[in-house]
Amino acid sequence: MPIDTRFRNIVVTSDLSDNSIQGLQRAADLATSADKLHIIHVVSSSELLLGREYGLGLEVSKQALKEIHAAADQKLASQWKAACPKDYTGPHPRLLTINGSPAPAICEFAESVKADLIVIGTHGRTGIAHALIGSVAENVVRHAPCAVLTVRIEKKKKK
Repeated sequence: MPIDTRFRNIVVTSDLSDNSIQGLQRAADLATSADKLHIIHVVSSSELLLGREYGLGLEVSKQALKEIHAAADQKLASQWKAACPKDYTGPHPRLLTINGSPAPAICEFAESVKADLIVIGTHGRTGIAHALIGSVAENVVRHAPCAVLTVRIEKKKKK
């Protein structure tokens, strides 16, 4: 009896940068035989709490948070449109913006939807930048409840 090796339930992440389109393109290739595709963006809890933590009184209002989510969802939709090939035959993606610390939020979401693959871009930072900024992709690989495909983001060459 052959073993089914297709990914059926895929979560792909976007940090809303132009570089994220490369990860979405790879996910679109893989999703043609999938049943479900989720494209998520995580609004970092540190961004939302920074004002309170430093006593700046800059708490994000519920209305502002709704606007942040709406703008992110709109950006996810435009990124998907840019990344999706014209002949795409996979499932219509579920676009979702969630709050939290990026790596744990991605892993928790993947677990909640019983994903069998997470697709995440990696910027390939090294040295001081990696030490100071860390790597969301690296943390997702370490803690994910399923397989993880990291997509090395190709930097655009300067002319």
